[in-house]
Amino acid sequence: TVSRRINLSHTKKDVMRHGDFHPNRQCGFIFAGKLEVWTPGPDGRTQKKVYGPKDYVEVAPYVPHVYNYVEDTIMAEWWESTGSGEGSHFK
Repeated sequence: TVSRRINLSHTKKDVMRHGDFHPNRQCGFIFAGKLEVWTPGPDGRTQKKVYGPKDYVEVAPYVPHVYNYVEDTIMAEWWESTGSGEGSHFK
């Protein structure tokens, strides 16, 4: 049996979420609004990619990430399990 959890969220502009990494692929779909996904680049600098309405968001397993909401945003999120362990938060 496969269980799946989907979160629907409304996040206000200027909020930052996540700040973690985990062994699961994190996926999302933006219904309205806009956010930046921050991940580390190969040179150690932060890469920022902007997503808006109708965009699919995917963060690979074990990639540290932060969501920076640049507009009030409505989105769905889910995690595809790799079958191993829990994640960790970072500062």
